[in-house]
Amino acid sequence: MQLLTDDPPVLEFADRIVDLTFTLHEASDQTDRDRLAGDARAAHNTFIAAIGPLVRS
Repeated sequence: MQLLTDDPPVLEFADRIVDLTFTLHEASDQTDRDRLAGDARAAHNTFIAAIGPLVRS
């Protein structure tokens, strides 16, 4: 993923999404996979909230 921003928090949120998504396959069982997927969803929502003002400005 490449973002056209230099906003450090936004870049950190994007990195978090990538890290969480790439580790989903490492889940030890369905419960762990569900937890990781929930973490990824939460990270995505945080990213969307952070990037929204930049996109709308």
